[in-house]
Parts: sequence; structure tokens; C-alpha cells
Amino acid sequence: FAGVADPKLGARMALAIALHNLPEGVAVAAPLYCATGKRCRSALAALASGLAEPVGALLAFGVLYGRLSPGFLNGMLVLVAGVMCWVSTAELIPGGLGVHRGAAVGGMAGGVCLMLAGIACLG
Repeated sequence: FAGVADPKLGARMALAIALHNLPEGVAVAAPLYCATGKRCRSALAALASGLAEPVGALLAFGVLYGRLSPGFLNGMLVLVAGVMCWVSTAELIPGGLGVHRGAAVGGMAGGVCLMLAGIACLG
């Protein structure tokens, strides 16, 4: 959707999503591989997880194409950003702090630094 309003923004968003899918795929595949010992099943689960976003985007684009406006696109992006912030603050951070405080703080700080570097490089 961002690419409809601004092709450069769409390319940056696509790159950000692709980079996000790498650790997401590992987070899906690694526990499944440890539990089952089956590489193929783990790889297919990671692939299915990674394909959910682009397939959902194509379906939404097909349904919403006639209704796209800059305000609607910005509203959707703000909504998604809000959901991701909520998930991080309400679920991921407290869960990580409860398991291993040092690793959680280091991982959060490293993730924030990597995101800032990525935004600086793409901006």
C-alpha cells in the first residue's frame, strides 16, 4: 500500500519487511526443528510464516484498491505501528525481562540500535 502512494517509500517498506522476515523465520523454524528434528518441516513452516504478509497484502490490495487515499494509507500505517508497539510493550518486553533480564535488555537495546541504523540508511 505504501508503494501506491510513494514508490520509494514502498521499496523501503518492502526491504524492511524482508529484513524483518529473516529473524521471524528463524524464530519459527528453530523451535520446530528442536522439537521434531525435521528440517524440511521447519523450513516449510518458516516459509509459510514469511509468505503470510505478502499474500495478505496482495489480497488487501485487491479488495481495497478503489478506496485507497493518502489519509486511508496513513491511517493503516499508524494503526499497524500502534499494534506493533503494543505487542512489544505489553507482551515481548515483560516476557523477556521475566526470563533473563540481562539478555532482554541487551537484545532490546541492540534491536533499537539496528532499527535506527536501518532507518538512517534507508532515509
